[in-house]
Amino acid sequence: MKRKIPFLALLLALFSCQIESNQDPLIQYLESNHSSPNEYVIKKFQDHDVIFMGENHYIKEQVDLIKDLIPDLHQNGIYYLGTEFLNYEDTELANQLITAETFDEELAKQISFNSLWHWGYEEYIDIYREAWKLNNSLAEDAAKFQIFGIQEYMDFSYVNSEEDFNNPEIMAKVFAQSYDYDEEEGFSANAVKEQVLDRNEKALIHCGIHHGFTSYFQPIYDQESNDFAGNYVKERMGNLVKNMIGERTMTIFIHGPWYARNDNAKQVPPVDGVLDSLFALEANQGLMPFGVDTKMTAFGELTGESSRYQYGYEDFTLKDFCDGYIFLEPIKDYETVTPISNFIRADQVDFVKAQEFEYREYDLTAENLNDSIRIWLEKESLRLKEMED
Repeated sequence: MKRKIPFLALLLALFSCQIESNQDPLIQYLESNHSSPNEYVIKKFQDHDVIFMGENHYIKEQVDLIKDLIPDLHQNGIYYLGTEFLNYEDTELANQLITAETFDEELAKQISFNSLWHWGYEEYIDIYREAWKLNNSLAEDAAKFQIFGIQEYMDFSYVNSEEDFNNPEIMAKVFAQSYDYDEEEGFSANAVKEQVLDRNEKALIHCGIHHGFTSYFQPIYDQESNDFAGNYVKERMGNLVKNMIGERTMTIFIHGPWYARNDNAKQVPPVDGVLDSLFALEANQGLMPFGVDTKMTAFGELTGESSRYQYGYEDFTLKDFCDGYIFLEPIKDYETVTPISNFIRADQVDFVKAQEFEYREYDLTAENLNDSIRIWLEKESLRLKEMED
């Protein structure tokens, strides 16, 4: 006998089929092509020699990713990590640190201080600690993991006023190592050339995303008009390395805030918030974290109209911005890095005051400077939370 299907059940069945047929193409792609962030990066090294991994700064999960990649990099024959958070001239010192019998915490903090006096964050030190741990687990004759700096030493003790920043003679002293380079970030690009390309090696480069652009030319933003200035920065470190080796390099962005289109102080979720919204849904959270290509995938077609990165590009999409994308979790779940207690020592205060002309007239203490690091992080944490609205 023919059974009659209840009308409500029929509606539910039809609705279920519609959801399945209209399933988001991003989710469909991930279900068929899922790679963890580590798997994705290692896969990309099969046909790339230098990969720029761009972060936002101050976000714990982004820095932890770099640390967690180190064992997999070494296991797959990638022995070099370049980092913005190390002076090039301290490269030998950093490699002494990560190949020593014991991990010297004070030396690690000094290296970080040398790079930027306020870069006193546990997670960045943990990168050195992870490299040290790996190297100490290797056989004596095994190739050791190495870290090199891409940052130049900058001496701001020559600056005594805001006007000095526009004085070429003074700035030539501040940036003594790079001032004669024709390109804006030629010093950093040359560091990659010397440490990696000239040795026929491969390397992951950890840096702020703006330094890591390879194919994308960053629009110059007019601060006064809150608008596009009409031209681009075409000499970022990544751009220059791509000029050297072409498609053997690429940019991977770790999911994080973008600058707002018309507000210099505001940040917005990338790609108009699509990914943060999609992966806030419980049904999709099992696919996190992941890494994906932006070229020839649905991810690459995501727009960025709420961000200033769209300036100067007709129909700007994610594939213009980067070659690969790593999504760890929605930005609302991110945490800021951890300040190191008593990072600044009393004997370092005079150096800090020499580097910051506004500080010179004040009777500052190490405690004051350590408090300032903590306060900066609190402000960064607030900026992240404000993006939830």
